Amino acid sequence: MGASIVCFDFENNKITYTLAQNPIWIVREGEMTVISPEKMPVGKHRNDYLPFLGGEFETKKGDLIYTLTDGFQDQFGGPKGKRFMMKNLREYVLSICHLPMKEQDQKLKGAFANWKGDEKQIDDVCIIGVRI
Repeated sequence: MGASIVCFDFENNKITYTLAQNPIWIVREGEMTVISPEKMPVGKHRNDYLPFLGGEFETKKGDLIYTLTDGFQDQFGGPKGKRFMMKNLREYVLSICHLPMKEQDQKLKGAFANWKGDEKQIDDVCIIGVRI
């Protein structure tokens, strides 16, 4: 199972995080920083004795912080029944990040529904966005 834990410290302008297979995207002034996850799941696995390391990131007013599951980018659909793909999702998020959060939510839901079309949904889809 993948998971992200993100703690916001608004007084000190930083986030602390631990990421199991799910990334964090930080958009600042139209540029995206990708914080890669640790490549191990939560739960029982071969290296489950290893601790998660986590990290910190300094934030600025106006930053957008996104964390997500892999359901959107793994979804089959479109004209050729292919996966949406991570690169396409990052580009789409960058194209709408200037919008209010409620509009971003509507755009993402619409894009997912349009992409999926008549295909069966294969996984959970969760994208959480916070504007600092």
